[in-house]
Amino acid sequence: MRHPPLTNRPDGYSFDAAGNMLGDGTNTLSYDDENRLVSVNGTGGTYTYDDNGLRVQKVASGTPTVYIFSGGQLVAEYDNGAVPSSPTREYIDLGGPSAMIEGGSTTYYHWDHLSVRVLTDANGNIIGQRGHYPFGETWYETGTTTKWKFTSYERDTESGNDYAQARHYLNRFGRFLHPDPLGNFASDRTNSQTWNLYTYALNSPLTFLDPDGRECVWDDGSYDSNNDPQSGSPDQCGALGGSWIGHDIFANSQYYQGDWSGAPDGTLSNLVADIQSCSAAAGGGQATSLLVADAFASGFSNNQTAYLLATAAWESGPGGIGNHMTEMGGAAYFARYDGRMGNTNPGDGALYRGRGYVQVTGKTNYQTWSNELSVDLVKSPGLAATPDIAAQIAVEGMDRGKFRSNLSLYDFVNPGGTDFFNARGVINGDKNFIRPGGTISNGTAIANSATAIAGALAGCR
Repeated sequence: MRHPPLTNRPDGYSFDAAGNMLGDGTNTLSYDDENRLVSVNGTGGTYTYDDNGLRVQKVASGTPTVYIFSGGQLVAEYDNGAVPSSPTREYIDLGGPSAMIEGGSTTYYHWDHLSVRVLTDANGNIIGQRGHYPFGETWYETGTTTKWKFTSYERDTESGNDYAQARHYLNRFGRFLHPDPLGNFASDRTNSQTWNLYTYALNSPLTFLDPDGRECVWDDGSYDSNNDPQSGSPDQCGALGGSWIGHDIFANSQYYQGDWSGAPDGTLSNLVADIQSCSAAAGGGQATSLLVADAFASGFSNNQTAYLLATAAWESGPGGIGNHMTEMGGAAYFARYDGRMGNTNPGDGALYRGRGYVQVTGKTNYQTWSNELSVDLVKSPGLAATPDIAAQIAVEGMDRGKFRSNLSLYDFVNPGGTDFFNARGVINGDKNFIRPGGTISNGTAIANSATAIAGALAGCR
């Protein structure tokens, strides 16, 4: 299949002005003004969505199915006008469909790292098995079947395509029917796949899922599913009034109760209040909020959080935290990185330059954080400069001693004392270096900033 380079649209297929595919070779597809698929083959399948963009009704072959969601997760389905007290199917979701109750019988779904592979009954007997090719086409399927075919997507029998909430996935082509609604937010000039708005998981389906997980937490302590289409980015979450916490940090914290929670939680509610109060005290803004949220979820004290913010301002400033998320320089400047820190190929020094709130540098370090966050930063190094990923790297690295000589921030800032000057060793060994034109050392400058921020945070929680 040929894809013209200027449009990334397969030859012989038509698209509308917004980039939505109008025909996939088997089906005729129609969309509404919000680029949501509303019909397949005329009346062969019609779809209705709620204000959050979730598909709440499907009519296929004349049979209507109503979907009931809680926090972005499917909990029940009603076929053919079933009464509210008698759902046709009910679901238990633990990060994806885990069990279905239908007609008094329970079917359990067992997953590999991508999809449901085995179905068992209430007695633990295997009643169905299946496998998929890398991009989702069915390889084999025996016994009892299910519509949850690839990752957490529902495969529509009327089209053979997959409903992925934010859009629809054409598994035969290994790409989505419509472009990514988030646009080129995480695009990186060094990786052409990040500019492809139709691609599934950077064309690496054996390694990555799409979308990846992060959490939008609400004031009452409830939080959204990690693939919620309406709150699935820092900007979306903040616009809705939520507080954004990096998923890798949140999932390993005391506050995590599974993929989502619609129940108010007093402890988590208090955390959200602290994040909001202390972020404002430290100057506000998305970068500060992200760093404070991840720090507090990881158990950082106010002094530790102050040093984190001071370091981020130093490394990604001047002009404010995050003002310079990517190290700048010419070829000669970055050549100094070649041949070390895992940079084995010509040009690696420039490719794996410093990025993020703490300026992760060198291919070895990019690989370390790829493994830690399950995001391929080696293939897409520009992702290290995106705010959410950068915040998680900064907090986890300082917390676990992953930056330099296994030194943790706790080694220098703890209940026994606070040594902001020597804490510079967690990130860099340049505490005594004085920048050209400067009058005080790097360690002293950051320590002074941390002291001021600590004063601002005093009493914020």
